[in-house]
Amino acid sequence: MPSQKSKEIRKALVKDSINDVPIIQKRKEWDDYSKTIDIPEDVTVIEESIKGVFCLWLRSETPLNDYVLVYMHGGGLTEGSVFTAREWTARLAKRTQIPVLSVDYRLAPEHPYPAALQDVLAIYKHLLDVGYDSKKIFFAADSSGCNLALSALITLRDGQANLPSAAILVSPSIDLTLSGESFETRLAVEPLVTKEVLAFCAKQYTQDIDLASPSISPLFADLSGLPNIMIQVGDHEILLSDSISLYESILKVGGQAKLDVWEDMWHVWHYFSDLPEAQKALDDISEFLSPYL
Repeated sequence: MPSQKSKEIRKALVKDSINDVPIIQKRKEWDDYSKTIDIPEDVTVIEESIKGVFCLWLRSETPLNDYVLVYMHGGGLTEGSVFTAREWTARLAKRTQIPVLSVDYRLAPEHPYPAALQDVLAIYKHLLDVGYDSKKIFFAADSSGCNLALSALITLRDGQANLPSAAILVSPSIDLTLSGESFETRLAVEPLVTKEVLAFCAKQYTQDIDLASPSISPLFADLSGLPNIMIQVGDHEILLSDSISLYESILKVGGQAKLDVWEDMWHVWHYFSDLPEAQKALDDISEFLSPYL
């Protein structure tokens, strides 16, 4: 059963919409608001430019410094930043004790595909170059950031690079054709995300590339040979099919995956720090990673 807090929060959720506010302004307003949200006092935040990509390091008081969790924020690949994800990634660093490296990859439409993916790959290569063991690196992402995380894993595998040990995908958006059946079956209960906005963002990111291309929609790629992937998704998301299809496809090719579908939850509920379901999801992520530590 959903918590009372989740019922209260749900009433305040507003569905995405396309409006006339310039994207630069929307990005700034989201960043400015996010910077006002307090993070745990025992988490330090350090800014660093790596290979020309702005990043945030988030570390707990007792971090496992040999490890790193590379994080890719959501926002449709057109909005969002390391600051909009800062409070959530701070809690992630505190709970897991793993230093989080949050990547401020380039955004569309100014920087369409493959700019954001190139940024993520550059960060991963840098970590290897400075001595991190790939077995002590994890990927994590939410929403459209999961597109980059999964695409990066596939690219690294195809290049015969050493892969991260595991990945966590929260409410993934990995099929930019938006063809999943949940766009119909969950339409009446989805409180936040709209197909209209997802389609708009996909067009900004891809320009004229076929949306069904595996390089754009990694759900359609060869998913063999990937590390263990944990997927968390809400049962009320129109993007639910992306998660279910990903899970089934990975198992079909003999891979490892864990799928957790959360009753009555919405898109990336993890961002609500006072939500019991967000705390439980974080505990589950920590438990999933613990065998690798």
